Amino acid sequence: MIERQSRWRRPAARIACSAVLAFTLISCGEDPTEQNALLAPSTLPAATIRDTLVYALHDSTFRTRLPMDGVRDLVGAGGGYYAASVIQFTPGLFPARDTVSVLSATLQLYMDYHIGPAGGTIAFNVYRMNRQWDPTTLDWDSLQAGIYDPSILRGSYIGSVTADSGVISVPLDTTMVREWLRTSTSTDVTKFGIALVPTSASNVIVGFQSFSGDSVSRVPLVSIVAGNASQTSLDTSNFSSGINTFAGDAPVPTDPATVSIQSGIADRGWLYFDLSFLRQGSVVNSAQLMVDREPQTQFVNRMVDTSLAAHLATGTVLTTFEGSSSTLLPVSGSATTIAGDVTHIAQSWIRSNYGLVLRSTSITEFGSFDLIRLYGVRSGTAALHPRMRIVYSSINLGRRP
Repeated sequence: MIERQSRWRRPAARIACSAVLAFTLISCGEDPTEQNALLAPSTLPAATIRDTLVYALHDSTFRTRLPMDGVRDLVGAGGGYYAASVIQFTPGLFPARDTVSVLSATLQLYMDYHIGPAGGTIAFNVYRMNRQWDPTTLDWDSLQAGIYDPSILRGSYIGSVTADSGVISVPLDTTMVREWLRTSTSTDVTKFGIALVPTSASNVIVGFQSFSGDSVSRVPLVSIVAGNASQTSLDTSNFSSGINTFAGDAPVPTDPATVSIQSGIADRGWLYFDLSFLRQGSVVNSAQLMVDREPQTQFVNRMVDTSLAAHLATGTVLTTFEGSSSTLLPVSGSATTIAGDVTHIAQSWIRSNYGLVLRSTSITEFGSFDLIRLYGVRSGTAALHPRMRIVYSSINLGRRP
């Protein structure tokens, strides 16, 4: 009896399983509901893309005294501008020759920059440095703090500047140079180098290549002709390794209608745009910053690079900003407009907005006195005010109907 019931249940189970399988296959073959369809309306928040032009709300110019340890060093004066250079040839490379007689010594500088009137005069004196110094920290204040000895003249130069490049040769005091060849003793204070200080006869500023320049044949060089006491044996030695830098000063900007970007000191600009209309979660697709030069009052040489660097300001102290930058370049077809992509900066302002800092590019800022003035927010021509074209996506957080 039990065996018959078991045999009867097995076919029934097979029939039930087949029915369930058939139902499943039929269900899988049906069209999905509207809610599950691939083309069903999305329930995600909608994004709206907008394109807008925003003008700067505030601007300013601020001065920063910087060590100018660059690839070019300046010396000269004129038009309220002033620059002095400091050079030290590596003391350890001079041979120890205590009884040597120095017959002559000449400093050679390769000039590759000048600013001032055509045919102007460059004039400077050479003095001995009093103490150790560092090109990465020496600035204008250091130069004013008795770092060189102005009581004894160690050399001088005066000449006309008629070309953009050339060689300047300066005879040096042989007594000072002989000290460079002495055995290292407690008198090593005499081996700290020289300062090139402009005189009142100068109305031009020149720049010469530093030891860190791109050509070893154009670095500063001192050529020494020396011999024994009886001068029966003479030789000429050249030395072209060391450290150098410069410190400069320039008139303080006073025009509130412009923003000044001054190299060699340096003056930098600050701009503030109000982007409070960008809500949290907005995405800046692109941001193009546009500024215009005021060419009448800029102070540049004829080969000036008018590109600028824009940095995200990171605090209320304007000297703090991101190391990375966006480059603003002259716009083709415009005589004054400079523009560049600042998308990263604009996107960062959604979180916190301290504005942006404008400065000369590094090669210009640390090796020239070039001044670029920009129309600011208080200039009379509104169309030339600093401005930014922003394309952004804004998320609609409201419910769809």
